[in-house]
Amino acid sequence: YEKAVKMDPTKTDLFKNISSAYEQKNDYKKAISAYQKYYASLDKEKQTPDLQFQFGRLYYGAGTQPDSLAITVEERKQALMSADSTFHAIAEAAPDSYLGNFWRARANSALDPETTQGLAKPFYEEVAALLESKNDPHSALVECYSYLGYYYLLAIENPALKAEAKANKDKSIEYWSKILAIDPANATAKRALDGIK
Repeated sequence: YEKAVKMDPTKTDLFKNISSAYEQKNDYKKAISAYQKYYASLDKEKQTPDLQFQFGRLYYGAGTQPDSLAITVEERKQALMSADSTFHAIAEAAPDSYLGNFWRARANSALDPETTQGLAKPFYEEVAALLESKNDPHSALVECYSYLGYYYLLAIENPALKAEAKANKDKSIEYWSKILAIDPANATAKRALDGIK
């Protein structure tokens, strides 16, 4: 693909293929660089949110890749912050879609892996509210409820939130129970509820 583009620089759509090839190799720096060339070559009206979404996915992939030798902690953080801002733009461009905020939640969850700050909480809440309002028992709901159930489970144990322990316990139980309403065999939800009671 790279040789073909060198031979004919007008074949800018090949940068998309180059990006995909690097993504498959988990070389996100080169994948992002190639995708930027592809995206920049498009006319403004063709630079759609679904093409921007791929930028977000690539940044998210870079920020969550398991190979700690390929990326520094600071680069990982920067990649996740870039993913978040990309998905933020998508959420604003397509407010009726859950995808922008869903992926913002994932990016923020990766930025806060211990769930000590609850960075993903507002985004998972928005996605859950949107899917519930559409009466859509989407699999994304299970991920939203899992995060929120876990967030409130941690809050029960937080000494700074001792006054709200009962309310947090009730919220945690509510979210784990919602998972079982969608997926009655969900082992994580069952274990969490057994541990709370």
